[in-house]
Amino acid sequence: MDLDEILIEEVRNHPLLYDLAHMEYKNLRRKDYAWKEVAANTKTGVQETMEEPPRLL
Repeated sequence: MDLDEILIEEVRNHPLLYDLAHMEYKNLRRKDYAWKEVAANTKTGVQETMEEPPRLL
C-alpha cells in the first residue's frame, strides 16, 4: 500500500474531518487531534498531511 492509500484509510477512520453532518465536524480541537492521529499513523507531519490531501478522496 502506498502513502496515498494509507492516508485515505486513515482519514476514512476519522469522519469528523470530512462529514459535514458529523456532530464533531465544527469542533476544531477534535479535528486537530484527529489530524495528529492521521499524521502519526502515516508517519508524516500534521501540516504536510493537511496540505497534501490524497487525490483519491
